[in-house]
Amino acid sequence: MLITEEIEIDGRMFKHNYSDINHYIIREDGVKFADAIDVIDTKHVYTESNEEMLKQEQNEEGKII
Repeated sequence: MLITEEIEIDGRMFKHNYSDINHYIIREDGVKFADAIDVIDTKHVYTESNEEMLKQEQNEEGKII
């Protein structure tokens, strides 16, 4: 399911959009995102894709392998 929540960053409010099932989200213009943070008054519309995001593995030092 697509989740939209309001978050605060450095005293300013934003909309945070993401999938709760680890899928990409797609903006109305077709651009694909893992998640999106927009200013509160943005007019962007997102939908959840059917494509699951790839999982990244990290080694002991925290580097992506």
